[in-house]
Amino acid sequence: MPKIIPLQLNENRLDSFMEFVDSLSEKHKGQQTIYVKQLVKILEEFQKKGPSINKDHKNFIPFKKFKGNKYDGICELRTKKCRYLLYEDDSDKYIGLHGFEKKSDDTPDHELERARKEVAAWIKMKNWKCMELQR
Repeated sequence: MPKIIPLQLNENRLDSFMEFVDSLSEKHKGQQTIYVKQLVKILEEFQKKGPSINKDHKNFIPFKKFKGNKYDGICELRTKKCRYLLYEDDSDKYIGLHGFEKKSDDTPDHELERARKEVAAWIKMKNWKCMELQR
């Protein structure tokens, strides 16, 4: 079963999922509860079924894995209104990067670039922690 760990690069910041939830509440008073419930439902379903989650949805694809070296390992969980980008750290561990509201069917390049930078920061932090443990 896949596990999703929200990215938290700084102890003084909220994790990536909670930052996204807070941003929704600022923009959509009243609607954010619906958006968050939909996203939490997809997150829970993904943690039970992994990438095979798409088989259960006929008119909607909730999981997308980006192709190409530039975005290698970056995936997206989708609802009708929201997206949450993930990084596949290994086969059963995904790092939750950040969420955004859907404005079109395509994922904007600036969101993918942000995700790529978050992945680089995650890898750097992970390597630093490994070096600390080896000392």
